[in-house]
Amino acid sequence: MALASPLYLNLIGMDVADIGIVYAGLILFLVFMNFLLGMLGDRFGYKKALMLGEVPPLLGSLLMWHSSSIYLIVLAVVIGGIGGIAGGFRCIFSAGMTAIIESNYPEEQDRVKKMSTLMRYAALGSVAGGVLLLSQTLIHTDLGDVGAYRMLFLISALFIFSSIVSLIFIKEKVRPSKTTKIMRSSSLSYTLRVIYLYAINGFGLGLAIPLLPLFSSLRSICMGTQQRP
Repeated sequence: MALASPLYLNLIGMDVADIGIVYAGLILFLVFMNFLLGMLGDRFGYKKALMLGEVPPLLGSLLMWHSSSIYLIVLAVVIGGIGGIAGGFRCIFSAGMTAIIESNYPEEQDRVKKMSTLMRYAALGSVAGGVLLLSQTLIHTDLGDVGAYRMLFLISALFIFSSIVSLIFIKEKVRPSKTTKIMRSSSLSYTLRVIYLYAINGFGLGLAIPLLPLFSSLRSICMGTQQRP
């Protein structure tokens, strides 16, 4: 979905500059959601935070599948966090994922093993997502370009829903209750520094990686090697 969304937005008539603005809004929403989910995870459990974090992408993908309104589609892209960390590695760095692994597996060897397993399957998921996007060129003959993308968004919604279901079966160890309303000043200072560093790197990657297929497509069109997607 991270790679398909800018292509779809361009297909339904949005120009590149406007798509960039939409993705900037998406990244800001992701920053807010990660901060919020982190606080909720500290207080109510990271399993619940992970499940809650999957709801906006699920709603966004369903909206993009069902709606033909450009305004609702833009809203779906932003609130759905479509993009984020492009590819399957989004699952590893979702708010609460590393925290729940650290909480459930106090031994370093176990944590490393679980993280490596997640990374391995996330990499396979990234490849599968790319193959799924390529399938648009096969099904657009029957469904049309717009219909083919909508079908891909519906398939993505089913995958996201299965992710929510799978999270139900995770067992999380009980954590000590938080004594602060939000966080201590020392924790806030550290968190702000981390957010600053991640924002600089993430803003560039978050804009560049999802928009690369669109730039490549537009370049091909300008060179006359293919028709508009």
